[in-house]
Amino acid sequence: MKLFLKFIIFIVVLACAAPFILKRTDGRPWMSFSDLKTPDLSVPDISPITDQVRKLHNTDSDDVTRHQTTVFKWQDKNGIWHFSDEASTTAESEEIIINHNTNMVHIDTQGTTVEAPQTKSDESLVNNNTQALDPDSNPYEQLPGLIDKAKNVEQLLNQRQQQQEKILKQLDN
Repeated sequence: MKLFLKFIIFIVVLACAAPFILKRTDGRPWMSFSDLKTPDLSVPDISPITDQVRKLHNTDSDDVTRHQTTVFKWQDKNGIWHFSDEASTTAESEEIIINHNTNMVHIDTQGTTVEAPQTKSDESLVNNNTQALDPDSNPYEQLPGLIDKAKNVEQLLNQRQQQQEKILKQLDN
């Protein structure tokens, strides 16, 4: 085994050295040490990017007002909400100031009630005594039970999605 390992190492070293030793038809070697170049690992100049980031981060008062938009919101007689950059002449408009430097949305939840989700159906759908497959039994015999459990989980997820949609509708009103 040691002899075989030494032979393999000799073949690898010979393969790496061959381009430097073997000659082309014009008498020059296929490769020389001057052909070997190290990659350029220098760090590119990122000062223009950092300057732009500093400009965006600057929160002077002029900068803040420049990055705000005023939008007017009103509801027509059919109950449809409208948004525009001009106030409505037919209905009472609410002025909304949007700051472009934020990524948060404020939801006014005053006067709305949200029902707590019911968990009775959750317990009936998912069995807490869930066990892994029995390695000694035929896994194909356990497939119908696993499919039923997967359907129960899917039904539970659908119910939760409906509850979330109901809560979102309550918040919108």
